[in-house]
Amino acid sequence: MDKYTCAREIEKEIAVFLTSSSPEIQKTKRKKVRSILQSFAGLQLDAGLTLAETLDAIADVGKNENRRDVAILAVRLLNIEGFFPSQTGGNNIDAKLVHLVEPVFGNFYKRFDISTKEQTFEKVEKLRGLYRYCIEKLNCLVNLSARIETISAEKQSILRSVGDDTVKSYLSPFDFQKIRGSIESVLTQVIELSKATEHSFINRLKDLSDILVEEREYCKHSPTFITREYYEPFLVTVQDAVNDVAARSKSRFVCELRSRKGRSFSFDKKYPLHIEDSQVRLQLQLTNDGPGIADQVIAYISTSEENVLVENEEVDLGSIPPGDFVVPVTVLVIEPVDKFELNVIVEWKVIGDTEEKLVELDAEVNSQSDSIDWNLLDHSNPYGLEIAIGNDFFGRRDKIDRLCSRASITKMQSSYITGQRRVGKSSLAKAVEDNIIGANDGCFVLNIDVGEFKHPEPKETVNALEQYIEQFLVSNLPPSINWDPVSLTGSLAPLSRLLNLLETTQKDKRFLIMIDEFDEINQDLYRHSELAETFFLNLRSLSGKRNICFVLIGAEKMAFVMYSQGEKLNKFFKETLDTFSQDREWEDFEDLVRTNLSNLLTWHDSAIRAVFSATNGHPYFAKQICSKVYDSCIQHRDAEITDQEVGDAIRELISELDVNAFQHFWRDGIQGDLDEVEIVSLKRCRVLVAYARTARMNKPMSWEFISDNLHSTQMPESEVLPVLTDFCRRGIMREVDGRYQIVIALFERWLLNLGFQSLIADKLGDELSERRQAKEDEAFVRDDEIEALLANWSGYRGMQITVHSVRDWIAQVEGICLQRILFKLLLNLRFFGEGEVRSMLHST
Repeated sequence: MDKYTCAREIEKEIAVFLTSSSPEIQKTKRKKVRSILQSFAGLQLDAGLTLAETLDAIADVGKNENRRDVAILAVRLLNIEGFFPSQTGGNNIDAKLVHLVEPVFGNFYKRFDISTKEQTFEKVEKLRGLYRYCIEKLNCLVNLSARIETISAEKQSILRSVGDDTVKSYLSPFDFQKIRGSIESVLTQVIELSKATEHSFINRLKDLSDILVEEREYCKHSPTFITREYYEPFLVTVQDAVNDVAARSKSRFVCELRSRKGRSFSFDKKYPLHIEDSQVRLQLQLTNDGPGIADQVIAYISTSEENVLVENEEVDLGSIPPGDFVVPVTVLVIEPVDKFELNVIVEWKVIGDTEEKLVELDAEVNSQSDSIDWNLLDHSNPYGLEIAIGNDFFGRRDKIDRLCSRASITKMQSSYITGQRRVGKSSLAKAVEDNIIGANDGCFVLNIDVGEFKHPEPKETVNALEQYIEQFLVSNLPPSINWDPVSLTGSLAPLSRLLNLLETTQKDKRFLIMIDEFDEINQDLYRHSELAETFFLNLRSLSGKRNICFVLIGAEKMAFVMYSQGEKLNKFFKETLDTFSQDREWEDFEDLVRTNLSNLLTWHDSAIRAVFSATNGHPYFAKQICSKVYDSCIQHRDAEITDQEVGDAIRELISELDVNAFQHFWRDGIQGDLDEVEIVSLKRCRVLVAYARTARMNKPMSWEFISDNLHSTQMPESEVLPVLTDFCRRGIMREVDGRYQIVIALFERWLLNLGFQSLIADKLGDELSERRQAKEDEAFVRDDEIEALLANWSGYRGMQITVHSVRDWIAQVEGICLQRILFKLLLNLRFFGEGEVRSMLHST
């Protein structure tokens, strides 16, 4: 047996000894204690040994590892009146007790100044004092006032007493380490209760009450003199204080459980009750009106319908705080039924009240239609992610009308559509195309994607675009006119002549050119260069014709295109496409979710709100969620969709989504070459990982905490705030009162759960970042280099050239590497004075 079991068994015998007046019973208990000690010390059981002989034998041949615990128990017996035999010449028990304790009580001897040279009776008396010292320390547990405030004030004093090294050491066989820890836990809960706010008071009181019940149960099953005389009285005192607080705060515990629909109602959702031998899971929505916590809540569920079997007739819900909650109900439909009724009895207790409360509810469950063609639905794809066509495009009516009006007979005005990727820009363009073609008023549409004509060389890209437009326009010439293909020169200018010809020969025809992914054209076609100037001047000139207009569609890099060439497109109207607005476009979003299946599937309002909450109205992600819900509906033959089905679909979808679903959040809207895109993307990924770390740690989402979680030697913390600001500018995040939050909850959940590992910086990105940094370090133009250059220069028109003026000049380009190139130009620049020029002229 272990030391705690030994101590507990001995304490049982002592308890009987103390309550009995029978000498025979007391003798029996002494004998039983001797046997327990012999067994614990590893001796051969010998009923003939007296207590003195037992102690002497243990001291001589008992297990070394148990001798100290036996010594402690012997001192405990020494302090029980009438249990320990009196010292006689025959038994010499005092000397035998000292023989046992002296080798193992070194710390106690030192603490109580017991000398090995002292008389035996003096040592024994001091050993009694060891026990009395510990008991005195424990008295703080029974001298408490039953008030929370008083107990709170005594916490430190109590912890000092029970934490005394001598007390902990001597009482170790009595499970004192556990008791001491529990005392600290109880006192901590008392402190928390005394400081509780109105909002947290009930929870604190419930937590303290629960721990008191557990610890009193422990005392009941672990009777020792410590639990019986000190620990349990302490718990009782605290319980009395809790009861006093509860009595004074009774109004805080009142609670009432009910259904918001009343005592008799029907489920909002209809269920597939027409499927034989099917399991149906129901969710009974109830609420606790508070303000108290409903304790020991149990729901009893039954039905009188013989073809429906309730699988969980008793549901133990435990403690229910104020607010809405759900009772899960699972039934087995044996034979198809149109409806059935559930009888539900909910019982609970109010904290501090012994009387049980209950409410009885009758809930009707109705069946879904059994005429749905699930095979047809199984072969449909209503939530495809491709460009929406016709009836699959929802909302944006105002934008469609504006764009169509700009291609009307009275005016031809060009536009450009911009916005985040995957918000439906291409689908909007397709809807405009369909509307214009459907109007049949003489407007013809060419809708092309940059990928159809882009070449590695920008001039070839312009030539390919010219060919596409030329072929389209030529197809609208009268058959009697022959048009010779123009020579390809890297310009759209020849199209102007073709448009003039069309205006004279086909006056009733107009042309709309739509170019999708326009911001993906070669960067040299919009950066400052002769080719770029020509290209955009051509577009400006062509868009000014009366019989043609353009619609350019692009994502976030359109901002760079317009920044570089916007003055040439200043007559183009801007249309920004964003996620669906909850205030202005809610009906359109509902149509997107319900698609064209409203006569087959029923989307409850709660489900649509759940989709919007997860996506912030982003159509691409909304369709992904809806597609997952749709698949689940088909799998389970369930035509009614609530927020529960949406929640299940989101959890399943997150586990399936990969980096490519969200990649545009950190890769789009970056100006520069491929290396620059990679480096900026890497920085954004690092900030997103830091964001995820911060969110995982439940820290405030401020830039300071996000910076603390960057953990990157490649990115200084000073760059975190600009990246966060850029995310906010692009609509990926929002910032409120210094706290950052990802706008699309689905993305944030993916990032925290799965994307975290996917976005950790890869080796390629690190190498690119380091290589670029090394090149920039090497390319930086130092002051001494500028000074060496200026040493060979004289003044210019009376002005002295300085280091600062040179730096200002090379700073006209961004990037240290480009500044180095400009400086090389200066190094090879030669000044000619007037005399030198005259001499050269004279020699020629």
